[in-house]
Amino acid sequence: MILAIRWSLVPALTTALLLSGPVLANCFLCDTMVELDQQAANCFLERADEWAENAQNDSAKRTIVDLGPCLQTMPTDRRSIDAFPSVPDPQDNIDKERLRTSYLLELNSIQCVSERLASNPGPINPFLRIDLVADCD
Repeated sequence: MILAIRWSLVPALTTALLLSGPVLANCFLCDTMVELDQQAANCFLERADEWAENAQNDSAKRTIVDLGPCLQTMPTDRRSIDAFPSVPDPQDNIDKERLRTSYLLELNSIQCVSERLASNPGPINPFLRIDLVADCD
């Protein structure tokens, strides 16, 4: 009888998993946090349409957002995934050299960051942190 009950749950669980497909289809490698100083924010806004178009044309609706080419003072070799990421400073004092210049973002994340930057009331000092999970739909 217990075995019959367990097997009767299989169709219900399968249906639940299929209905939650969009939730499970999220990009597990995409960045969930973006940190930008004023220069990087300006660069993001200048190139956001290009990255959105690239993401729109990608079958997975994601793209690499590389801020390096338009930032003169920041290194261009920072990748989205660090082998051993540094522990965040409790004071939120992030060294400008530690800000990343490359992110893997989905289309909706690119749009969210663009909207947040466009609605930012003043200059960014020292940086703006956007939590893509909490701040974006």
